[in-house]
Amino acid sequence: MDDGAYDGEPVANAVLTQQPEAQVVVPTHKTTVRSAAGDTQRDGHIRAIKEAR
Repeated sequence: MDDGAYDGEPVANAVLTQQPEAQVVVPTHKTTVRSAAGDTQRDGHIRAIKEAR
């Protein structure tokens, strides 16, 4: 079970700043929404999860 504490752009951006080639995979909270830009690595994961349902 997740609580959404680490599922957010700040965490993903912090990781990618240090390791630009990293794949940040954090399970999303059930109420997760995509970013305003809609083009982040995290947004792609959210899209894939919603498509798989």
